[in-house]
Amino acid sequence: MRFALVTAGLVLLLFFLCPPDSLVYAWFWKPVIRRGTYIAITICFALYFWKVRIDVFGLLAIAYWLVMMLSTLLMDASLWVCARTYLPMVASMLLVRALFGTCKKQLLWAALTLAVGYLVINLTGFLFFPEGTVFLHLTESSGFLGNRNGFPRFFLLAICTSAILDCIASRKVSLRTAAVVVLCVAQAVVTPSATGSVALFLVIVGIPIVRWTAIGRYFNILGYAVAYAAVFFSVIVFRLQSFFAPLLTGGLGRDITFSGRTAIWDEIINRLSDPLHFFIGYCGNPDPILYYYYPITTGHNAVLDVMYNGGVMALAVSLVLCGLVGINLYKHRALAEPAIVSLFLGAFLVLGITEHIVCVPLCFFIAYGFCCDSSSGVGAPVAKASAASQ
Repeated sequence: MRFALVTAGLVLLLFFLCPPDSLVYAWFWKPVIRRGTYIAITICFALYFWKVRIDVFGLLAIAYWLVMMLSTLLMDASLWVCARTYLPMVASMLLVRALFGTCKKQLLWAALTLAVGYLVINLTGFLFFPEGTVFLHLTESSGFLGNRNGFPRFFLLAICTSAILDCIASRKVSLRTAAVVVLCVAQAVVTPSATGSVALFLVIVGIPIVRWTAIGRYFNILGYAVAYAAVFFSVIVFRLQSFFAPLLTGGLGRDITFSGRTAIWDEIINRLSDPLHFFIGYCGNPDPILYYYYPITTGHNAVLDVMYNGGVMALAVSLVLCGLVGINLYKHRALAEPAIVSLFLGAFLVLGITEHIVCVPLCFFIAYGFCCDSSSGVGAPVAKASAASQ
């Protein structure tokens, strides 16, 4: 039965976590992924309404998609493209919400298996096919999982799902988790991403801290959110990065424009000065934000990307949804499982400084963070549990 449930989870998540570039647009896979995605979405919605009926979390998740659909309608863009883009994210949240109580481990195993499988294929392409292939290694910085700045999404998903499975099994660290960390570090070394490397470092260092040390309680979702807000206003709004030039240029290998991202941010802010689009965004806009060597279609910042696509309405829904998740995670911050989920979301906020981060892995763990609490069966971090017993 467990094997069947993991297999079912694999099939469902396969359509949501499919690599963004290589196979999605292949002639032999495109019709399969499209039809399969719609079927998987339908199943996830059905499971949610059957198991949960309706709750505030599900309403907010669906509201986010409706805002994007409204923006798409006003832009006279393709509703099908909007559905294929945003419904898998909503469906993944509803899937976790519906099955957390009965099939949590199976969902984690399904996500871990897909993430590790994709990372192995991606690394194989770079190591054994240096000249590139149609599917495995497209350019110097793009592989099976798309552009190198998108790889960390799978790093974080693989490490954190494995770490949570260790918590559930009451293990300090498993050989599986150690192997996953080695795999992710190898990916980061072969094709590095500056913010991705910082996020990966945060997770690798953070997991033992939140599980085995007394200072782990200070590594919580509130701290991550405050840190992100401080960086957002310092770098994106007030542009104080010149004060951090030695760190950016020396430590992270970035210039103070973050490889031209400041021009993207300026263009988005300029476009959002239009009152209508400030409220509803530009979802489905066929015109790129800017052109470099290739068209730029994402905001390269979490907040600006959400606002560019759905305006302040989408940002408001996102903040309320994330606020509910954050309250729950902070309330249970002394427990190992919520602490690791918070760490995962904090690492995604690191990515969100210079990249768009609204994707299925993030949505998966947003829903997970809303669900996990003291009844999830995972106790306090080891250091605290030992102290309490003494």
